[in-house]
Amino acid sequence: MIAGNREAALVESDINGDGYMDIVLANTLIEAQATEVVGGRILSFFVKQTGNDELYSAYSQLPKVGQPKDWVEYGGINDWFPEGWPGEVWGNKWQYEVKERGPEEVSVKMWAETENKLYIERTMTLRADSSSLELIYKIKNNSDKEQGFIWANHPDLGCGPSDATEENQVVIPVKGKGLVTQDYGKSMSKTEYIPDGDWILGYDKASNEYFMQEFDRNLVDKIGVWEGSGFYTMELIFKQRSLRPQEE
Repeated sequence: MIAGNREAALVESDINGDGYMDIVLANTLIEAQATEVVGGRILSFFVKQTGNDELYSAYSQLPKVGQPKDWVEYGGINDWFPEGWPGEVWGNKWQYEVKERGPEEVSVKMWAETENKLYIERTMTLRADSSSLELIYKIKNNSDKEQGFIWANHPDLGCGPSDATEENQVVIPVKGKGLVTQDYGKSMSKTEYIPDGDWILGYDKASNEYFMQEFDRNLVDKIGVWEGSGFYTMELIFKQRSLRPQEE
């Protein structure tokens, strides 16, 4: 066990022996693993009581990582930014800095910058008594010209004891429709919803486990649910913005 009773703990180590640094934030309830080497990606989100990873993982160990131009499905949670799928920061190496090491809370800041000097920063915080991982983002235009961008998070989910099955579903409060449930079905297609609330839920009916995202409704334009092979997404797609030079 990484974290002791009522404590939050942080580990910086190659925990799975793939040759890359892992950053683990843990308490007695959950354990989240991120890595700097592929877009600051959150690779896993374990529930300690069951030992299940609520995220889909394509690899138990990351393959040799270069600077890929074409999309690689690693799983986990990545960031789509600043335009054009899959963006520019999903597969590059991010920097990171530890802000808090416990025992009350652990916190890590990760960041990257695009070729056009659009800066993205994510601070992850886990408190000792919480089953929620808090993510706070900052976007800044470090260039000398105004630039537009779009940002979305892209979590690949497989809630429960396995990859996604017919027992998995997404629950969304949708504008004009009330509470909508979409059952997983390997459709290899994407459905978009206009949210009418500040949360979205991925749920496994067999194990009663779930993964919820809470967000600022004023910032989110739509929710994207993609059904892939063995996983589905719950993308928070933020409203398109533009920033003046040095604005954040």
